[in-house]
Amino acid sequence: MTSNGDIQIKTTVSTVYVLTLLVLLYVYSSLTLGAEDREPPRAAIIWHELKEQRYHVMISEYEDEVWLPPQIVAQSESPVTTPSLAVNDDQSLMAIWSQQAFGAVRLMFADKKKNEDEWSVPQILLSDGAWNMNPNLVKDGAGQLWLFWSSSIDGDTDIYLMNKPANSTWSEKQRVHLDNDVPDNKPQARLGQTGDVQLEWFHLDEKTHRYEIKEAQFKVALDAEQAKKMELKTQQAKEEITKLALPNFLPRYTSGVILFKDNIFYQSRRID
Repeated sequence: MTSNGDIQIKTTVSTVYVLTLLVLLYVYSSLTLGAEDREPPRAAIIWHELKEQRYHVMISEYEDEVWLPPQIVAQSESPVTTPSLAVNDDQSLMAIWSQQAFGAVRLMFADKKKNEDEWSVPQILLSDGAWNMNPNLVKDGAGQLWLFWSSSIDGDTDIYLMNKPANSTWSEKQRVHLDNDVPDNKPQARLGQTGDVQLEWFHLDEKTHRYEIKEAQFKVALDAEQAKKMELKTQQAKEEITKLALPNFLPRYTSGVILFKDNIFYQSRRID
């Protein structure tokens, strides 16, 4: 004969077991669906290489989980290096790189419109007699492009910036930090949660003679619609952008960036 107490205990145990099973099934199905529904990353990689006695800026785009055959962005008899890449508001691609000319290094640029195959003819963006190196592009929450680079005159290297609002021209260049007599190199920009531009670069400490990371933040004014879009964006973890394998046709010794088209916060990372 079973008592009422035994019945209640058995019922409670059964209920807990069923609830636990339902929770496990829900978690498993959520993970499975999340993995299936997650779209593969859309990316592009840009780099420089020397072939057939000419210097090339090359690009490959990542679609349907495959790196497409490399395409020439620009070629020159003069050395080119450190190309960077960004997506404009109209979904066109903007490439900027350094190119040696007349004892200095210029910044050059070209773009490719959405749904077009060919890149525009390269043009000079900046030619001021300095060695302008390591350009780094990022697009802010308002849709304007920011360009950071290191500029060296007489051995003194500083970080500069220009920005370009949507459907407008580039601003005048300005130095990011206070004037100093030590090298500042390799700027890398990303966006903060509110759409502000956050910059890091290498700065040589005068006392320790070692490089340290310096930071700067640039406020970006967003209208209500732009701010709402930023709130709806889900920030991808920084670790995720390191998981995409580089193409096997990439030269062994090169420099450039890999661009993550849908990652508004960590838009690119260097490959040098």
